[in-house]
Amino acid sequence: DSIKNVWEDISGNKSESETNWLALGYCGKEELEMIGSGTGGYAEFIKTLNDDDVVFAGFRIYGLDEDGERSRTKLVSVTYVPKNVKGLKKARVGPQRGQVLKQFHGAHVDMEVGSAEELSKEAIIAKLANATGSHKPVGYDGWGDEE
Repeated sequence: DSIKNVWEDISGNKSESETNWLALGYCGKEELEMIGSGTGGYAEFIKTLNDDDVVFAGFRIYGLDEDGERSRTKLVSVTYVPKNVKGLKKARVGPQRGQVLKQFHGAHVDMEVGSAEELSKEAIIAKLANATGSHKPVGYDGWGDEE
């Protein structure tokens, strides 16, 4: 599947699609390729991060209404540039980030982080709270670690 098709599955209203995250990484100096996608949500996606590689990613979670029902899809895009990444590799991120964000259209929040800790559920929820209008969810699910 192409990056565009996978993102359409994640972001669209295709309720039959279980794919809920995708991650892109560099193959070679400047070309990006899909390094992962899946149905395990944030919990599965976060495992793709390491201390040496830039990752662009997007995933879907759901806002919960007062009844505990999923009321709104929330899309999160991530630019992960670990502190170990140096020089030219880091310099390439800026220009390509804009191109990637165009592909991840519809994202409610965009997070640029340097460590997995900065991408905690709490940090994501705080970012979503700042981006949400008057209808604030009472919680979120779809993280992939629900039982």
